[in-house]
Amino acid sequence: MEIVRRLKDDGCNVSEIQNNLGLPQSTVSHHLLILKNAGILSSRREGTIVCYSIEMEGIKDILDILAGM
Repeated sequence: MEIVRRLKDDGCNVSEIQNNLGLPQSTVSHHLLILKNAGILSSRREGTIVCYSIEMEGIKDILDILAGM
């Protein structure tokens, strides 16, 4: 949930998420892959960096609702 919340406003890469959450790179990569395979995230390559962003617009609405609780 926290990974998706961080991607809500702007896409970022595994290293940025890892540093912000204090999780191992392999854990973050694994969760990003699951979310991408589920169609929740999309990715694009920028040189050697893969940037992730939310693909499903409904996910952003859900995050807004949860933030307001």
